[in-house]
Amino acid sequence: MTLKLDDGTDGLGFALRINGVPVFCRGACWTSADLVTLAGTEEQLRHTFAFARNAGLNMLRVGGTMVYESDPFYALADKYGLLI
Repeated sequence: MTLKLDDGTDGLGFALRINGVPVFCRGACWTSADLVTLAGTEEQLRHTFAFARNAGLNMLRVGGTMVYESDPFYALADKYGLLI
């Protein structure tokens, strides 16, 4: 996999290319599907990921100050087409 910054012919643009394919990112910062336990259930994740996808998001950013997410989190994000 390759990740490249494409700054355009004038050097002033900003775009990402993954494996040579331009990627448009619209996203938000992820906190947690369950603010009490910080470990969302599969049902909570599906519900939240569906909202994100239906709102036109294709990316979620997991901040470095949050908890590590589970393998099912990443599997479901992939299933819903969300780049993490």
